[in-house]
Amino acid sequence: MPLAAAAMLAGLAALNRPSSALSAPQGEARPSDKKPPAGTGKRGGSDSDEPRGFRGSVKLTAEQQKEILDYLKSRRPEIYEEVIAQREKDPSRFKRTLARIHPFIVRMRKLPEPVAQAYEALQQTHVNLWRLARDYNSADSADKKRDVESRMLAQARKKFEAEQLVRGHRLADLEEQIRDLKAELAQRAKDRETVIKETIDRFKRGATRYKKGRDRSSAGEKSDRPRPSQPKKADKPRD
Repeated sequence: MPLAAAAMLAGLAALNRPSSALSAPQGEARPSDKKPPAGTGKRGGSDSDEPRGFRGSVKLTAEQQKEILDYLKSRRPEIYEEVIAQREKDPSRFKRTLARIHPFIVRMRKLPEPVAQAYEALQQTHVNLWRLARDYNSADSADKKRDVESRMLAQARKKFEAEQLVRGHRLADLEEQIRDLKAELAQRAKDRETVIKETIDRFKRGATRYKKGRDRSSAGEKSDRPRPSQPKKADKPRD
């Protein structure tokens, strides 16, 4: 994979791999959103309606692919050219690359503009630091190493400021989740008897389904069991 595209994907992987609660990905459903209210008897489930491809990878629509390419063309033209080259040389890798970039762009749409810009700065400084670290290792003089390290320092400072903004936003989001969970806990206490009754009903329904399943299994075994053959009547001797 070309250097710029590989560096961008490394940056996206870093953003998608949280090291703590404050650096966890944004745009996720809150626990209170995932769980149904007490008394509904419904189960929480995945809220993703995106089509899945081979081994669970996201299979992007033509519209989603266009959205990604438009983003790269306007904000990362050098990466756009490399990704377009992938489309011609290796269509499968091209689709995998877009599938890995897509979550980042989806996340950007869900965030306030300053936070989205901070996320983009995190991605870009990660790429820049990755490249500068390679330049530092290949520098053949102390002066060149000092120059590269100075540029790395500037990028690391930008990265720190972006991280502070992102973590502050994440902290506010976590505080809101805690408030929602406290309200949910208080409501659950008010609905104590209803929740207890629903628990009993849920176990009853489970036992009923289990019994019906066993009955059907037993009936199937009986129907499949071969019937004993009837003994043949002996032929009467002829006179």
